[in-house]
Amino acid sequence: MVVTAPITTLTPPRPILPPLLHTIFRLLQVTLAAKREFERDLDSWTGAKDDFKSYDPPPFDRSEDDPPQHSERYNDNTAFTGPRSFFELFFDDSIINRIVTNTNANIASRKASGIDTKATDATAADIRALFGTLLLMSRAKMDRMEDYWHELYHWPRVEKLWARDRFMSIFRAMSVNAEPPPPDSTDRFAAVRTFVDELNKRFASALGPGRSLCIDETMIAFRGEHESIQFMPKKPISIGFKCFTITNSFGYVLCQVLYDGTNENDDTKNEGLTERVVLELVAPYSGDDITGPWHIVTMDSFYTGVPLFKKLHEIGTLAVGTVRSSRKFLPTDITDKKNKLKP
Repeated sequence: MVVTAPITTLTPPRPILPPLLHTIFRLLQVTLAAKREFERDLDSWTGAKDDFKSYDPPPFDRSEDDPPQHSERYNDNTAFTGPRSFFELFFDDSIINRIVTNTNANIASRKASGIDTKATDATAADIRALFGTLLLMSRAKMDRMEDYWHELYHWPRVEKLWARDRFMSIFRAMSVNAEPPPPDSTDRFAAVRTFVDELNKRFASALGPGRSLCIDETMIAFRGEHESIQFMPKKPISIGFKCFTITNSFGYVLCQVLYDGTNENDDTKNEGLTERVVLELVAPYSGDDITGPWHIVTMDSFYTGVPLFKKLHEIGTLAVGTVRSSRKFLPTDITDKKNKLKP
């Protein structure tokens, strides 16, 4: 005899229902499923019982290793007990304490200016819970942040964990550097520069890169006001901050360099810019002290050029990339339009 468990999910509507009603019903199913997953995952970040086990990443020795598969590394139960323990690999106590200190300094500054006068200082637990809540909110988006506490559309687990005003006061004041930049500073990212550098150190030290590397631009979504906002219509994220990023063969980010938006329309300077960026990103994986096979860096035509590839070869790094026929020092087989390269 076959025993089946009772079906607890919503039954799909019959085909005779109007298409619009069928769409609404499916949307309701997806929303309820997302809500259940959201509430379950929130416990791993904000539950009263925290079984988080610290993890010390291996030292970065720059030696060759095969890129580990996700199932072999990130699902290792002896190292990671859940999503929070993996998050803490990068946002460790030092990073969290930096955020707490600067956020509280910003809260005090805002209160002195008559903004959020009832706000109280944040703790490390508050910042961790804030990150966990924001990450999970990104998977169950609402039109407005306040809707998570809406009488009709609310999320009970968020309401149970956070009072709306408390969450919003910390969210608005969260800062990684509450100190104003020097008046004569020309660094558009001075407020976050040290913070990004600290994260990059943790990205690189947590995982050996393997032999194959890749360099490309990535985008961080942002629609506020800033001098360095970029528009890249061909990217999945078209508006925001642009980063020059180096990854290993399966996309793990080893380092990101924020682009401040200067020299964008100057071709001569852009050639110098791309060369400087590539050499900066590969520096930890090149040089006389590197043992084993040379790394192979893959890039697109925005970076590829003869002078750059020669410099990479001089520091013990191989490179491959697509190329623009208008670049200097290329052989006529590439620059002459009459000649078509065979695949």
